[in-house]
Amino acid sequence: MLDINFVRANLELVRKKLDERGFPAEAIARFGELDERRRRLISIRDELNATRNRESQEIGQLMKSGQGDQAESRRLAVREIGDRIAAIGNELGSVEEDLSGLMTSLPNLQHDSVPVGADESANQEIKRWGAPPEFSFEPLDHVDPAELGEAKIEHDGCGLVLAREADAGESRRRLDDVRVGAP
Repeated sequence: MLDINFVRANLELVRKKLDERGFPAEAIARFGELDERRRRLISIRDELNATRNRESQEIGQLMKSGQGDQAESRRLAVREIGDRIAAIGNELGSVEEDLSGLMTSLPNLQHDSVPVGADESANQEIKRWGAPPEFSFEPLDHVDPAELGEAKIEHDGCGLVLAREADAGESRRRLDDVRVGAP
């Protein structure tokens, strides 16, 4: 996963590298919107916290000086500030969740030495180890068993193959059963 500070500091580089990989440009635009909104909400929340703390200290001083009526009216105002802080905290949590989801969807950036191409045909073979195996039959592509229904996998659009969630959960359950010795 890319570091949020790196993306923030190198937004144009990240945009260029993701564009080279064919990743949608809307994701980086969405990153900018969410990051800006997150920073604004944090700033507002911090200002409200400072105001609430200052008001609470002043309420304490009013109570000590015997001005309970004024202190009570200010207590209501502080309670409203607390409600606003809670509402902003909820919105901030939602924004941070969206931002985290977006960050996990961003692929790694390729090194400058990697050739830019639309697909794997642009790859360059640098080194080959050993001889390719020779078969007396036509081997299947690793994706073919999934298409035949023997395995349930899907492509994520970046060349990676993922197990579907339900199947991944079943695999984890089977592993857990083996660990605890269940039949």
